Amino acid sequence: METEHWSGRRIAGVAGIGFGIVAILLLALSGDGPAYDDTAAEVREFFVDDDWRVHLVSWLSALAFVFLLLPFAAGLRSVLAAAEMPDDPIWSRLSYSGAVIAAAIGGVSAAFWEVLSQGVAETAADDTVVALARFDTVIFTGVLPWALALFVGAASVVILRSALLARWIGWLGAAAATLSVVGTLWLFAEDDEATIAYAGFIGLPLTILWVVVIAVAMLRSRRPVAAPVT
Repeated sequence: METEHWSGRRIAGVAGIGFGIVAILLLALSGDGPAYDDTAAEVREFFVDDDWRVHLVSWLSALAFVFLLLPFAAGLRSVLAAAEMPDDPIWSRLSYSGAVIAAAIGGVSAAFWEVLSQGVAETAADDTVVALARFDTVIFTGVLPWALALFVGAASVVILRSALLARWIGWLGAAAATLSVVGTLWLFAEDDEATIAYAGFIGLPLTILWVVVIAVAMLRSRRPVAAPVT
C-alpha cells in the first residue's frame, strides 16, 4: 500500500540515513576549524578566508539537526515506546528529549560560527573573537556530546532490555554514549586536543553509525509501530 511506503517508521528511517550522510559531510567540512587555544589571528584567518565553508556548515547543521535528526528521533521514540510497554516508557522519552536538546545546542553552535563569519571575526576586538570561538568550541565538544549521549544511551537501554533489535546495536550505542561523555573531560585540561578528547572524536562517528544502522533497520522492518506516547 502507498501508506506503508510513507509510514512514520519509513520517514524516520530515511531521515536517519540522511542525517548520517549530512553529519559525515559536516565532519569533513569543519574538521580543521579553530582549536580552543587558537589566537585571534588564527580565528580570523579561518572565518574570513573560509567564510563560504562556514556558511555551508551553518546551513547543513540546521538541516541535519532540525529536519533530519528530529524526525528520526520522533519515529524512534514510537518504536521504543512500543517495546517498553506495559512499563512507563521513560527511556524512550529521555531519548527523544536528548535529541531535542542536541538539536537546540547544534543550532546555537552553528549560529556562533555564522556570526563570526558575518564580519564579526574581522572587526571585533581580539578578546571578543577568542571568547566567541572558545564558547562555540565548548558548546560543540563540551556540551553537545552530553545531549547526544542521552539520546543514544537511553535508546540503547531499551534495545538491550528488549528484543527490538540485535543486542550489538545496543552495545554500540552504549559505547558511543560513554565515549562521548568521557571526551568532554578535555574541559578540565582546557585543551580540546588533549588525549582524553579523542574519546569524543571516536564517540561522535559511532553515534552517527548507530543512527544509520537503526535507520536501515527501521526501513527493513515490517513490524507495526504504536502511536507516540505522550
